[in-house]
Amino acid sequence: MWKEYGVECKGLTAEAQEFFLSEVLRRCVLYIPKDIEESTADEDIQIEVKPLVDVNFYRTLSGKKYKYPITFTLLGFKSELIGVKAAVYDQINYKENGMFFIVDPNEWGYSEEERKAVPKRKEYQRDELADFSYLPEKLKKKGYATLASLVRIEQNKQNEPVITYGDGNKVVYVEHLHNVFPNKKNLK
Repeated sequence: MWKEYGVECKGLTAEAQEFFLSEVLRRCVLYIPKDIEESTADEDIQIEVKPLVDVNFYRTLSGKKYKYPITFTLLGFKSELIGVKAAVYDQINYKENGMFFIVDPNEWGYSEEERKAVPKRKEYQRDELADFSYLPEKLKKKGYATLASLVRIEQNKQNEPVITYGDGNKVVYVEHLHNVFPNKKNLK
């Protein structure tokens, strides 16, 4: 889970765990033989988890005492944006730690009229995802830099860098993007 979404399941709220598990299940495809009663091997039944698509990304350095590389990646699946993975890379332990900003496609998508005006692209799946939302373009222009200024790099108990969001009283590893940008005009 942490490789794809940047967060570990333990320590997440029940709502966040439900979100991530439903996203993983949504990407699963079950393959069953046509004649399952005649099938003798359990290997005939297979589950495939379809991969996420990196729509675009932004990389910067952040931290007070030491500058750590942070990568923000907009993730999607099929024709829907899922969220922004924010990950800090620990160069000493060769490990990533991160957090996730959930994207509600209904809030960040084009209206039907706007979608008709978007030129159709056939080259890559990540381009198709951009056809359904203005978010990829807005994040590239101003949003990623704003997110980078809002997150903090802290040291956990194992002295590893972790990326967090929130005021000093409440540390969050999963947040809805509309809570970070309640006024979408900040992105436009």
